[in-house]
Amino acid sequence: MNHHSLATSEILQLLNTSEQGLTTEDVQERLNRYGRNVLSEKKATPVVLLFLNQFKSIIVYLLVVAAGVSFAFGDHTEAIAILVVLLV
Repeated sequence: MNHHSLATSEILQLLNTSEQGLTTEDVQERLNRYGRNVLSEKKATPVVLLFLNQFKSIIVYLLVVAAGVSFAFGDHTEAIAILVVLLV
């Protein structure tokens, strides 16, 4: 339903209210039925998990393998450069 296109009277009827607002009894009844209108707090993700989640990509795995191959063949500069790019 496109609420933005409805007339004010239609919205008031749809929400079962008036231009003066809800009565105290209506407020209490809706609080009992629906609960308080508050957002639940989202748990903060630990920084370590945020960091580790960055490594959930096949490209990251390929770069780690490339760094390992570079170390194996003695190209330490290349391997360190790849690892620095991964960590930054």
